[in-house]
Amino acid sequence: MEAKDLSLPTKLDWQEKEKKIIFSVVSNGTSSTDWNKRLKNVGHDTRKILEFHSFRETKGIKTDIVILKGENFPDNYSLEDVLIAAGKHSLKRTEAETACLTAEKITAEDMKAMGLQWIVFFHKPIMDNNAMLEYCLLEIVNNCHNCRLESLSDRPGFSKYNHSYGFAFAAN
Repeated sequence: MEAKDLSLPTKLDWQEKEKKIIFSVVSNGTSSTDWNKRLKNVGHDTRKILEFHSFRETKGIKTDIVILKGENFPDNYSLEDVLIAAGKHSLKRTEAETACLTAEKITAEDMKAMGLQWIVFFHKPIMDNNAMLEYCLLEIVNNCHNCRLESLSDRPGFSKYNHSYGFAFAAN
């Protein structure tokens, strides 16, 4: 029987400060293809992204995540607006790996308590070889019963966002 590492938390330990959600994740060396096998709730197109587009996995790296809540923005804001706000807070892009690390631990109850339906992770966009050949960001979607890892187009002006969104960056 394999021993389980009890030093790693099995749930997400988060807090809210000044309308921002803050938590940390620690990388564990899992590759994108292994995340594809390990995570239970992953969208079909996102499974393809994880299968065919490896991202740089790390081990033992702690990343402090800051989520800018959609309630901090006016109605119908864009990804460009979010990037401008992130710059004002000295936040930087995170790694795609942090979306998987978060998806493994976050619950629908966590997201409800955060006041979020979606969390978009700002990492280096990943090319999705679907029919539209577009760059995507990973996101976690709360569908009331559980959380699901999905992908979202990174096209400027593609969508407008509302107060139910949160946007994840790495703290400096």
